[in-house]
Amino acid sequence: MRYNQEAYMRKYGSDVMWANAPKTDTLMVIILLLATGSLISWFVQKSHWQKVADKLIKAAAEDWGSNQGGTPESKALRERALKILTDKELEEASANGEVAATDGKKKKKIKLTGTEKRKGQEDSLRPIITELVEEMEDFGAGYHKPTWRDLLIVKAAFFPMSFTMGIIWNAKYMVRRLQKLELSEDEREVLTRRAVGEVNWASCGEEEQKDMITRDLWVSENMIAWEEGQEVKQWNSVDRKRYLRMKKKETKKGGKEE
Repeated sequence: MRYNQEAYMRKYGSDVMWANAPKTDTLMVIILLLATGSLISWFVQKSHWQKVADKLIKAAAEDWGSNQGGTPESKALRERALKILTDKELEEASANGEVAATDGKKKKKIKLTGTEKRKGQEDSLRPIITELVEEMEDFGAGYHKPTWRDLLIVKAAFFPMSFTMGIIWNAKYMVRRLQKLELSEDEREVLTRRAVGEVNWASCGEEEQKDMITRDLWVSENMIAWEEGQEVKQWNSVDRKRYLRMKKKETKKGGKEE
């Protein structure tokens, strides 16, 4: 029987050789997956916020121009940091002055080049700017520090509701288009936000957003003209004036040809 497998199976059956493994608890598996996914989603959101924060810190510390990627926000942040640094230096100078008065000895000043001065100022500003940026919870357009709302389990719970609302909105929009009705204010805003993107929309003020809505930016020709105007705004005054003169000449030339 030791060498006859068929006889062994007839006598003892297959249960002697094989046994089913214990069943895995399905609920525990689901909980583990949701916990892992929530942890990953938290770190992903943190990474998104950190990328914007690092770029803002670098732009402010190095005083980037618009052609380098500098923004009004980075300029304003640099001004705040400079004010804090100036106040700090004045306090230190006052303290050092009192010490020097009691000591009665003058220290020889070390002459620095322009590059060394800029580097020294940048090194002094960077920790101040970093501290200011850390206080910014939300940069807009979804670039915020992670909260409980960013956890996968929370997003999964709210997804059916948001998905349904999206379908309802698009269905109403299609019906109104078939009826050839005028665009409502809500439709114009949604179409504009989709055209320019959430980042551009969130970075603009209320007046700029209203202006964008009136431009029908979901039309490709209008979008191209708007993007060109946004790029021109970042140029220096000399380049802007040269561009405007060129556009006037092109407009006059086009009028004469007609």
